[in-house]
Amino acid sequence: ATSMGEVARHTLGGDVAAAVVYAIVYGYTLLGNASYVLVLGQSLQGALYTTGLCLPAAVLASALACAPLVCSIRSLRESTALCFANLV
Repeated sequence: ATSMGEVARHTLGGDVAAAVVYAIVYGYTLLGNASYVLVLGQSLQGALYTTGLCLPAAVLASALACAPLVCSIRSLRESTALCFANLV
């Protein structure tokens, strides 16, 4: 299985279970990551306080800086090393 939705499809036996798990996982991920990107933007604003960088531009710059890492992880299996590195 390549995602939590696929795991739910195989273990719970149905497309409805997979759709519910996809919605919960990706909804939670979207909201959680939105708050992280907002904090990254605020941190970038704090680091560059003399430039007068506005929050939307700081958030955009932070999101663009994170994009290569986010786009390189395509499945759950590829994210395990990142999870362990996050523990350190």
